[in-house]
Amino acid sequence: MTFNRSGNVPGIESDQLLTLKGDVTKREDLDQLADYQFEIVVDNISVNKSIISNLLEALSGRNEIKYLLTSSSAVYHLIRNQKENNFKESDVDVYHQYERNSLFQDREWDYIQGKADCERLLLDSNFSQKVIIRPNVILGKRDPIKRTNYFLERVHDKEGVLLPDEGHNTYHLVYSTNMARFYFDLIKNSNNRENLIVNYAQDEIFTNKKLISMIDKCNNFETPIFNVGKEKFVENEITPPPFGKWGKYELDLTLLKEVESQQTITPVVDWIKDLNDEYLQLREESYAFSFREKERALIKTLGKVK
Repeated sequence: MTFNRSGNVPGIESDQLLTLKGDVTKREDLDQLADYQFEIVVDNISVNKSIISNLLEALSGRNEIKYLLTSSSAVYHLIRNQKENNFKESDVDVYHQYERNSLFQDREWDYIQGKADCERLLLDSNFSQKVIIRPNVILGKRDPIKRTNYFLERVHDKEGVLLPDEGHNTYHLVYSTNMARFYFDLIKNSNNRENLIVNYAQDEIFTNKKLISMIDKCNNFETPIFNVGKEKFVENEITPPPFGKWGKYELDLTLLKEVESQQTITPVVDWIKDLNDEYLQLREESYAFSFREKERALIKTLGKVK
């Protein structure tokens, strides 16, 4: 059974899948759930206390349910000023009201705080098992945001990539196929933990420079990289790369390695190749394609990093 934030989503219909058309922001739409029995909820859509409160109210009294909430590693930005690296599951206290971090725009802070609110409300619920997954940036084929295409289109036009940090800021990524398998395993297999809060990402530590190098290897390229200060992106009205924005940002994956089957993980080199092949087949533009002409003009004034 699926239930979505803005009605029925094209492409998920199946004879074996019951899709209820509704909007979780409307409490009356959730009354449909009263007619059905189910054991597991996978909540990928709650982004604030209003949405998850609607869901929890609609499911009240069903304490036997196993509830899986997709939160976000963004909750660690609540403590960004206090701790810059090696974030553990326990570092964020979702019951604490953190002061707003001026590093983030209002919409970014609202998202960060909203995910923390969702975690707190779920932990306060009476469900028999509560699982909170905090993934980092999720990539995969048919990604509607096309963040990876930012790099792919720049590598393939062979005119170079602008990086604000020489490509050295570290981060983790998540491949959607690996994450889907992890969720499936969590659904199939019960564990003895009443509550499980776990960071989710692939173990590989990336930098933008490393990601570009891996794409290069798929194509036998050597992409020129140009270093510019962040202020140059602002001055020239150019959007920066989608990853590596926040300095060194690595998640503690110790608990994940205990609960995830390592045998089912698609290796990084394979999914980078999958994304490269998809780009070559579809040539879909990234969200930042319109800035490419401005980037070319700036590149002409710069020296290469490599």
